[in-house]
Parts: sequence; structure tokens; C-alpha cells
Amino acid sequence: MTEGSRMASRDATTAWSSIEDDVLRQLGVEDDAAAWKTMVIRVMRDAEYLCRNNPGRTTIRLKLGCCSHWRRPHQTRWTADGGFAWPSGYLGAGYSRDGLPEHDWEIARYWDGDRECWRSDGPTGGAKGRRLLEFRVSIPDRTARHRQAAVLALWQPGCPPEPKKELRQLYGFRNVDGVWRCTATDGPDEVYEQVDDA
Repeated sequence: MTEGSRMASRDATTAWSSIEDDVLRQLGVEDDAAAWKTMVIRVMRDAEYLCRNNPGRTTIRLKLGCCSHWRRPHQTRWTADGGFAWPSGYLGAGYSRDGLPEHDWEIARYWDGDRECWRSDGPTGGAKGRRLLEFRVSIPDRTARHRQAAVLALWQPGCPPEPKKELRQLYGFRNVDGVWRCTATDGPDEVYEQVDDA
């Protein structure tokens, strides 16, 4: 599946509208609300595409958070579109490139496949015995001070089409003339192609 067709699948503003108030309450003076909106909508566009193609009706939980403590010294670079700092932190394998960013705060939501939206309440009834897939999104703080940001999106233990295979995706954003745009992505397109072919 191409980037364009994935983007055309849906605009993902439902994801932003379901968390907007909670996010805005957490942001400080050095955080740009417009950057957060752009980043959430773009990352969630891909996530919702996979969620809509959830053959096992697996329970999906979103954990979206803000990270202020990225791994330092930060010499590792993601070279796409002129380069971004590699989005890694101290959680898990903390002294390696694979260390996850630790969230200062985070918001949890659950995918409601029947209504195709994100809900604050978890699954009920017979859903308790289902496998849980977690979609963890880490966005850097101080977006009002910086003109670029790399966002890490991680599906664990996997994503809906491949529930046993971890999926890491990177998204690079730049503030160009006061407007935040996604200028680079990196992740396995095969997962989206697999969904497209099903």
C-alpha cells in the first residue's frame, strides 16, 4: 500500500478529538498545541487503518505520551529528510538505540471496532480474555522551542495483521513557516500491503 492511499483511508481527526482536551490540559508553555494535533492525526491515520483491519477483533489500547528525557548524549541520527535525533530513551533497553522514551504523562484509549473510534473505557463483557495489542506513541516535549521532532510509534507485541511481530515506526515532523508537516516516515510497508491484499 502506498503512503498516498493509506493517507486517503481516513483523516484520523476522531483520534485527536477523543484526546484533545486531555492533551491540552497537560501541555506547558514550551509545547505547541498545533504540533501535537498534526502529529497525533498523522500517526493515528496509519494506526486506524490497521485497527479497521483487525481480523481477530483483538483488544487494542493506545498509550500516547510526552517524553522530556531522551537518551543523551544523543549522537544517533535518523538520516531521513536532512536528519532527526533518533527517538530513543531510557526505558527497557535504556542504554541502547532501542530504549523506549519514558513518558512524563500519557493518555490511554481503547479502539472500539464497532463504532470505529477511540474510547476512554476499556473492553467489557467477553473481551476480557482477548489478546491485548498496545500502540505506544511517544512525542517529544518543547515543540514550541524546536523546529523538528521525531515521533516513535510502537505496536507491542504486534499490530492487528501481525499480532506476534513487534512493529516500530518513525515519523519526522518539521515546522516550516509556522506550519508543522510530516516530512519523513520509516517503517515496514509490508504490513499495510498485507492488509491491502487481504
